Amino acid sequence: MAIVAGILLLIAGVLIFFMRKNLDKIYHMKATETSTVQQLKEMAQSVRADMGEGPSHWNQQVELKGKVVCEHPLQGQFTDRPAVVVKTKIVREYEEYKESRDSEGKVTRRWVKRSDTLHDDTRDTSFSIDDGSGSIHVSPSGAEYTLESVVNRFEPPGAMDRGNTISIGGFSLSLGNMSFGSSRRLLGYRIKESILPVGSDIYALGEVRDGTDGLTLNDPSNKEEPFLLSVKSEEELLSQYGKTANIQKYAAIGLAAVSVGLVVWALLDPSVALFSLE
Repeated sequence: MAIVAGILLLIAGVLIFFMRKNLDKIYHMKATETSTVQQLKEMAQSVRADMGEGPSHWNQQVELKGKVVCEHPLQGQFTDRPAVVVKTKIVREYEEYKESRDSEGKVTRRWVKRSDTLHDDTRDTSFSIDDGSGSIHVSPSGAEYTLESVVNRFEPPGAMDRGNTISIGGFSLSLGNMSFGSSRRLLGYRIKESILPVGSDIYALGEVRDGTDGLTLNDPSNKEEPFLLSVKSEEELLSQYGKTANIQKYAAIGLAAVSVGLVVWALLDPSVALFSLE
């Protein structure tokens, strides 16, 4: 019983950790006013003028809203849309035959749904944000992305697998050595692709730095500060993070209450084994 209670408390602690991360994003988004690229360039020029020639290495957390611009974009693996971030995933879904026997010797037979990830890849490339007052270079490495879903479909067996390989357009992938027969049957493949498209509106929160190549939006030096690149608006993100944080909070409170209740029950009822997993 104590072990179960401890596991529930551990899960509650993890939920509280992620709740605090979401609340921290909300705080930084609300505390940071939207800047224009022109304002940032004028600020950097002012700092350079005070320090002399060359990059000032001035940095500041900023919020930007504009359009994604890129001269040499990436191309999706399953689509041909130009993008600066491409996330692709292939999940194999199958069923396994299971037998279980209860204390009375009754056998239960059923098919249990399983899945395994065959491919999970994220690619990005540098780009610029143009807000109408100017453009600023973005180094996206380390960012938390909110992307546009462009592919989310299920393909049955035989639709794209050929022997030990699956092919989608010019993309191919080895399936590994998993065998299917009387105890395991293949259902198909879930194909997903999400992108940050060229030309899309973007919300960005990160650290701007004045370096040798001019102003760049980067992953903040202070890792407590978020780095967000999103196709969703600021208002949509605030709503999303707020709802998620609330769910995490109430789930954590519920798990903690159940954990405490189990311990109290075990202490008040001598017939309950405190360290039982049952």
